[in-house]
Amino acid sequence: MAGPYKIQNLFGLLDNWMGVPFAEDPELWAQAVPETYVDRQISMPVRLIHGDADIVANISFSRLFLGELSDVEGRDAQLIEIPDGAHSSMLVPLMDADVTAAVIDELVAGILSEGS
Repeated sequence: MAGPYKIQNLFGLLDNWMGVPFAEDPELWAQAVPETYVDRQISMPVRLIHGDADIVANISFSRLFLGELSDVEGRDAQLIEIPDGAHSSMLVPLMDADVTAAVIDELVAGILSEGS
């Protein structure tokens, strides 16, 4: 869901979570960074969902990551931007039930149109 996807650029904010600073074990950090896996061949569509009013993780993270995903030939990647969506809009559906319902409707419609 909402980025950031380049967690090594968060300047120490995730050192405790990762158990070691990036500089001490970049290979471990690479395993946790989605961009490490961007060029792997996958057959399923990739959908990023991000609220455009997210003040925790700016929507620019998802827009940049979509660009990286889209650079892979044949990759079906899409960013669904939730208008007025906060950081937790999809994680806590009862907080933004209308937003969550609209995103689910969009995802289901896309799946149905791809199958026909």
